[in-house]
Amino acid sequence: MRLTQHPECARYIGAGALVAQAKRSISAWRASGKPFTAGSHLPCWHVGDAEALVKSLADMFGEYNRVMWECFPYCRHCDGGCCVPDASRVGRFDAIALALLDISLPDLSEDIAASERRCIYHTPTGCTWPAGWHNIKCWSFYCLGDLSASVDGGSNQGSSIWERQAALTHELAHVVQSSLPDVLRDHERASDDALVAHLSDPVDFAQALDRALDEVFVQPFVAWYPLDGVLEADERTALAQESAIWTGRDASVEGDWIGALLELADAGVAVVASGSSSSCDVRCAVRDGIMEFVAGLMTELDEVDIGEGSSGFGISLDQLLADLEALEWSVQGFPGNGAQQLAVVYGHYVTVSPPAAGERPALGYRMGQQVRNLWRYWDRLVAAV
Repeated sequence: MRLTQHPECARYIGAGALVAQAKRSISAWRASGKPFTAGSHLPCWHVGDAEALVKSLADMFGEYNRVMWECFPYCRHCDGGCCVPDASRVGRFDAIALALLDISLPDLSEDIAASERRCIYHTPTGCTWPAGWHNIKCWSFYCLGDLSASVDGGSNQGSSIWERQAALTHELAHVVQSSLPDVLRDHERASDDALVAHLSDPVDFAQALDRALDEVFVQPFVAWYPLDGVLEADERTALAQESAIWTGRDASVEGDWIGALLELADAGVAVVASGSSSSCDVRCAVRDGIMEFVAGLMTELDEVDIGEGSSGFGISLDQLLADLEALEWSVQGFPGNGAQQLAVVYGHYVTVSPPAAGERPALGYRMGQQVRNLWRYWDRLVAAV
């Protein structure tokens, strides 16, 4: 398919910008010939120290993935089932690692092998990422196979998901414990947070490792050699992809996805409408995102009694349905008085409490966040061509 039609195209562009800036920052550090200090409780970093950190992590993940592929059958039988859109993420440390290793992201052509249901870097022969470094999220990921299918002659047939997980994470924990760089061991002791404790969820493990690297290296590094806000733009680009190109109901309810879409449009990046392979203007993308959100909320209303206290807000079903209709109406034609109508709707949800940590946001809270987000950018959307 065409690169510009892939749902991760904007994220790919943002990742490239982040890596390019990281290379400039690393070049400036090399040219200075000086280490930088990270405070009394953190190490003093020389370029060679950072290179050694990256290489030791690459070696650790090389062994980590060897165990997954050679000692367990799941990856061998999977054929890249985890290589889907939004599976990969190029974080700040990934970009810096690529810069330190003097390697680049894959340079994708205008026509790519990946379908819209595959990661943008995926090909029939495997991943196009350089062998020297894969992003931490992808390197960390594992699955536990299909429990209904026999693998490797039936040796794992009948084993529970918990037994499989225990066996795999035991071996991966041995790799991490034996290969983790000293600076991260020190961080574990200081934070009282062992990275292997996160291995039961590979995404959580990747996030925990990324946080640790951010604290011991990335934050001190960017204090001396800024990445000029490229990461923020990359994250906002990713949020726009998740919110408008996939479905509004999957959007982070507090996420500024409409603002991210406007940034994409301002940067000249093509926006692809939900469920389409053709580009559209930003108002079309916002309309699709809001319509997806409304459809998702209507589906939930079939399963949730909003009259119960657990719903998180106290309005009638008739009022909620009327507000959803008003939200749909606002994005169908972007009328001149839309901002006033949205302000009235938002007033019904402004007092709804945000969710507690780990809880799913209530219907009313999600409704209020979407209305507020649309209201905030209404004037720009009305003026957009």
